[in-house]
Amino acid sequence: MKTKKKFLSFLLIFGLTLGMMPATAFAANASETWGDYAATDFAGGSGTKEDPYQIATAEQLAKLASEVNSHVVGKTHANEYFKLIASIDLSAHRWVPIGYGNSSNASSFNGYFDGNHQTITGLNVDERGNNTDAGLFGAVSVATNEPVLKDLTIENATIYAGDETDDGTLQYGAGVLVGSITLLGGSSAKYAAIENCHVSGQVDSKMYAGGLIGAASYGKISNCSADTIVTGNTVSGGFTGYAFSSSFENNTAKGSVTSTGWSTGGFAGWVYEGAITKCTASGNVKADNWNLGGFAGYLSGATVNACTAYGDVTGTATTFIAKAGGFVGTNKGSMIQNSHATGVVTGSNQYGAAGGFVASDENGTTTGCSFDQTKNPLLTSVGNTVTQGTNDITPKTTDEVLADICNDYFGGHAYQKAWTIDKEATCQQEGIKSHHCERCNDKTDVTSLDKINHQLVKTAKKAATHMADGNIDYWYCNSCNKYFSDEAATKEISLKDTVLPKLTGHTPDKTGWHSDETNHWQTCECGVTLNKSTHTKQTTVTKKATFKKAGSNVTKCTTCGKTLSTSTIPKVSKVTLSKTSYTYNGKVKKPTVTVKDSNGKLLKNGTDYKVSYTKGRKNVGKYTVKITLKGSKYSGTKTCTFSINPKNTKLSSQSGQEKAFTVKWKKQTKQTSGYQIQYATKKNFSKAKTVTIKKNSITKTKIKNCAANKKYYVRIRTYKNVKVNGKTTKVVSSWSKSATVKTK
Repeated sequence: MKTKKKFLSFLLIFGLTLGMMPATAFAANASETWGDYAATDFAGGSGTKEDPYQIATAEQLAKLASEVNSHVVGKTHANEYFKLIASIDLSAHRWVPIGYGNSSNASSFNGYFDGNHQTITGLNVDERGNNTDAGLFGAVSVATNEPVLKDLTIENATIYAGDETDDGTLQYGAGVLVGSITLLGGSSAKYAAIENCHVSGQVDSKMYAGGLIGAASYGKISNCSADTIVTGNTVSGGFTGYAFSSSFENNTAKGSVTSTGWSTGGFAGWVYEGAITKCTASGNVKADNWNLGGFAGYLSGATVNACTAYGDVTGTATTFIAKAGGFVGTNKGSMIQNSHATGVVTGSNQYGAAGGFVASDENGTTTGCSFDQTKNPLLTSVGNTVTQGTNDITPKTTDEVLADICNDYFGGHAYQKAWTIDKEATCQQEGIKSHHCERCNDKTDVTSLDKINHQLVKTAKKAATHMADGNIDYWYCNSCNKYFSDEAATKEISLKDTVLPKLTGHTPDKTGWHSDETNHWQTCECGVTLNKSTHTKQTTVTKKATFKKAGSNVTKCTTCGKTLSTSTIPKVSKVTLSKTSYTYNGKVKKPTVTVKDSNGKLLKNGTDYKVSYTKGRKNVGKYTVKITLKGSKYSGTKTCTFSINPKNTKLSSQSGQEKAFTVKWKKQTKQTSGYQIQYATKKNFSKAKTVTIKKNSITKTKIKNCAANKKYYVRIRTYKNVKVNGKTTKVVSSWSKSATVKTK
């Protein structure tokens, strides 16, 4: 494990070089970058705190990056202020970080950036092989205690960095927001502040990989979140990779952290001194090397209070101690208070055991902490001890650990308003209900439920026959398994008391008539056949067929009631008009009607149905045809519609202007109210826009607010406003052939 001396060396080098030493440009990837499209001016502002430079486009943000990285004195915007005034999409090109370099040589960002609650999407940084800080911001150095980065959201970013894994040679970091941040050498600042920044995406760096920040020295980071997938080698964390003398408060880390190297944590990989308060990590952690924990891989001289680790921890090292802990891999002289781990921990081997909370204790102190022993029944609180510290860590059940988190991290339980029935009441025993915490299942307002009434099921009286016993009316309780002779359950009896003894003699039984295809008869309970005779048949329509359902016929015996046969009257399934759309020509339209059942049989007009048409049917509009089923087999009505559409027109000319174009067309005034013009940049008119001309006497219009130098496809049709069911609707003609026009 690295020493404190190495951390101090890194700090001195990093802090003095960022923004102070003249730097030579690092080689960027050969692919096209946003720097090639940098704007010449910002959207406004003068760079002061009262009047910050305003950034509204990706090109203006690229201008900031290019000038910070230029090394040109007076153009790097040291101590100047910037404000994002619109959300930005950076997906078109690769992004070169604002502040380029590493611990040995860098042109850092020394200004102040206000995200103004805007969102940056499509961020793609690829610094593989360059060993430089990577993120929206690469190297950042701070001259005052004022927040240097605040109120910014970055979504679905992709960050790659580095090649070197030996942090004794040089250091660089990678995070969605910033690669590395520290104090400017020679400044009076006590800390580098970041507030209310939220990121998502993925980070892949060989050194100091973090979801939000790669490496932070003297940082003060609060109210931020990182929902990222982090892949690393040398020090990796879901929120920050490496932190030196930094404070973190009210921050969250989501997403998995995977590393092939050392010091890996759900929140932080390596924390040297500093303080972490009310922070949480929920992603799973997996590493092939040592020092990994659900919250932090390695804590040295730090203070951690009221923090939580929810993720599973998996250490796969087999040739040395993996030092895998539910909360922290190694606790070296650090104080951990009121913090808890809920994940499954894997990492024990022949060299050492994993720890439910701490994997390796080097004179660390823990108070009021717990881990989930339900998930880790074979683990102790501390896996291995190098130097015995003071450890107040309690193995608990899953619900108990979650309850500790409610109290210590959330400040109390969140009880549901609805009651939960913990134990059902019966007629023999009281029940219990309570309000459960939605996070940990803790209970409050535990309340008894009164016994319920008997759960009675009635068995109806059955007469005895000479073949079988009968029974009286009686009631049975499914709850207490007792029998009663009254519905009020006041007279308890035995099952034997319910029996009526069997009778004697030949009489028709109560099963009614029996039958086959030809005859019907009755039987005695003993099986003797009585009153046998042939069926008398009668056929009736039981249900008329409709447009939605089939009908039916039934043939029954008039003596025994047996159904001898049934048949289906197919439903009326298809009504078609000879034509449903006409073009106006001044003549009355009367489409013919065809009606078929579901078997394809053609029904007869006048016998099975009649047809009525609405009046008019000459001018442009929508008209109805009513079909009414009739006769002994059919019932119901159905309405069909057809339209008389206006005559269409066609474009006569079109011409392009600056971000606009003009079209002309042939006038069509008969049975029309106006025109609709549709235009789009695609031939199939997807995402097209439509302009409505409300007078049929107009024959040209100008389409404005178009893109410059763009080819557009245009077409036109006529329409007429008509009343349909009391509401005004447009009846339109067919579209004309499309034409093309190009704007200037």
